[in-house]
Amino acid sequence: MFTMTTLRWKCTPFCCMLLISALVLAALSLNQEESPSRTWLFRGAARQRSLTAATMIMDPHSTTLKPRSWRHMPAPCVDHGGKEARFAYDWQRTHPSGEGLIFARPTKTGSTSFSFAMINAAKGLARRSSKDYCRFQTVHDNAIQMKYSERNRETSYLFSLLRDPNKRSVSQFFYNGLTLDRKNENPTAEYFEQFLLHNPIDLHVTYVEQLRFYPQLEGEDAVQHILQDYDFIGITERMDESMVVWSMLLDLELEDILYLKSNEGGGMASIPGQCFEVPKSFVSNEMQSFLDSQQWKTIVKWDYVLYDRANQSLDATIDKLGRLAVEKRVSRFKALQRQVEKTCRPVTKFPCSVDGVYEENHDCLEACGMPCLDTFRGSIDG
Repeated sequence: MFTMTTLRWKCTPFCCMLLISALVLAALSLNQEESPSRTWLFRGAARQRSLTAATMIMDPHSTTLKPRSWRHMPAPCVDHGGKEARFAYDWQRTHPSGEGLIFARPTKTGSTSFSFAMINAAKGLARRSSKDYCRFQTVHDNAIQMKYSERNRETSYLFSLLRDPNKRSVSQFFYNGLTLDRKNENPTAEYFEQFLLHNPIDLHVTYVEQLRFYPQLEGEDAVQHILQDYDFIGITERMDESMVVWSMLLDLELEDILYLKSNEGGGMASIPGQCFEVPKSFVSNEMQSFLDSQQWKTIVKWDYVLYDRANQSLDATIDKLGRLAVEKRVSRFKALQRQVEKTCRPVTKFPCSVDGVYEENHDCLEACGMPCLDTFRGSIDG
């Protein structure tokens, strides 16, 4: 006689098989539908090791690296050590500083503007600390050369700035490849590829090479250490947000980080004693084909991973500070910046005149327009 009990026991093995099959299919489906922006949160180390280089290049989210909330601490004000330590680039690069505000500056990221904001911040911080100046360092040299691993973490704040790696490379090509190194060269796709693959000057082509503390660190290990070792990393494409968040982490006032841009893309730029025109950058179809090539993606893949994590870390920090509070502060900062441009640009003498003549007695020794910025700050304080 066939009872319900008999049926239940006879069907159990079959049901188990169906249940196991369903679970496996569900897991595979979940894995395939997983959002790229969250992939890095869930993939384990074992699966990570099985990923191909091509997958890593195309999907920087596919690593196990997590973003972080950047470090908060009152801005350190350490004795500046003399005028040479403040302004002379050559002096700074030969005298590594382990204290104060330390800006590790990758080239062509908008770092000049952030440097100007940092210098203004150092002055405002010193004023409130009853000191002449606060120590800062802003150089393009790599972290190993500058001995950042030896810095005093209690009396220093180390930060950097990243730009989309491909956009940065294009900017380097038009600035260095067409203006500084070979002024008569045409921006052909062949020269573009040659410049990026065989750079004639030491530009620290990758962020990882420039920002890592130890030469043996590569790939994911290097990116992880950079995220741990730096107190803040801003994003060029989010410059206003980055500056405002940086100021909030250091308990600075908005007037401390105001700055005046020295030049715009496609305008005049200068080196001591010389002015030159920087052409507007563009990317032809042939140039884009090289940027899309597997060869180039392999070179910049870890820069994109670092850039991606820094972007996520900026968002995580904004969430921690309070997104509404940050947005209000950014809006106020933009309004102040517009006032600075309107007030200070007409009365500031820049290194290059509109005719491309180098001005010896310009107002950009510290940061462009600093006398006007000091007056503007006073009007706000008043």
